[in-house]
Amino acid sequence: MEISGNIDGSETTAFTNRLIFAEDIASHPNSLYRKLSKLALAEGLASCWSHTVRDDHGNVIAILVIYYSESRAPSKHELAIINAVAPVIMIAHKAQLSRAALIKERNKAEALAESRRLFIANLNHELRTPLNHIIGFSELLLSNPKYKTDEWSIEAIKSAGKDLLAKVEKAIEIAASHESIPKEKFDLVRFWHSDIHDHLQNLLDQTPRDVSIIYTTKHIPVLFSKTNLKQAVLYILDNAIKYTETEGKIFIKIERVNQKWAIISIADNGVGMSEKMIKSATKAFEVADPSYTRKHGGLGLGLTAADKLLQQSLGKLEIQSTLGKGTNVKIWIPMA
Repeated sequence: MEISGNIDGSETTAFTNRLIFAEDIASHPNSLYRKLSKLALAEGLASCWSHTVRDDHGNVIAILVIYYSESRAPSKHELAIINAVAPVIMIAHKAQLSRAALIKERNKAEALAESRRLFIANLNHELRTPLNHIIGFSELLLSNPKYKTDEWSIEAIKSAGKDLLAKVEKAIEIAASHESIPKEKFDLVRFWHSDIHDHLQNLLDQTPRDVSIIYTTKHIPVLFSKTNLKQAVLYILDNAIKYTETEGKIFIKIERVNQKWAIISIADNGVGMSEKMIKSATKAFEVADPSYTRKHGGLGLGLTAADKLLQQSLGKLEIQSTLGKGTNVKIWIPMA
């Protein structure tokens, strides 16, 4: 096979992107072969072939060069091997690049996760500490008869501090929602009595509402994070109470739906939401309707935080609502 130019077979292969043969290195017309003929013969090399391996973009990533100890052309069987090896090398090269890219992305993700964890930990400390000091000192002042005449003002400081602390906790929970949370097996009905009942009563003491609770069965074993479920339920209950008028009603139902799921339904006949508001209700940094949060207080993060907490333990949040008629929020919890 003829080769033109003052370049060797491998370079010609790269340039022409063709399979190149030098059946007799010593007598080949290429000048470089002639220069190397003595060295080739001394090493026992009489002929060679070369083949280019390119990536998907046409860039040369390797050149296969095989030398023979006798002057000859490759057989059909050898040609088949030659044509088969190049694609294998290309695939191996792509696999190596993909693996390297995956390792790079994994390391990047791990570094980002660690930075996120440290940021949340620092934010948690920097915000909670001064707020706890404010709340704690206000409680000390309230317990001192000396400040009896200032009780209303001190109570306002304490209340504002607790309100701000609750908002900080919601924001931090949303920010930390990608962290894995351990799950445990527990009874859902017993959980309601031990972890939710007293908190619900405290909410109702501050903002009285007519609440009814229905249990469809005595025992419902579930596999979930108790901490996440408790906080999610309290956020939803807080919303239900907040967006329901004084004469409104709240209906709670705890049931086993099938072999896979249990549901806690928290329904109210309050202000309700439109379809557009429902879609943005669980999206971080979006407020369903700013006028609602201005009128009823809060940052509109309750449903967002609840949704993130449930997702951490493979739970689901379902919202059904009609503007002006009320809302039904269903918490889907995996059965144990």
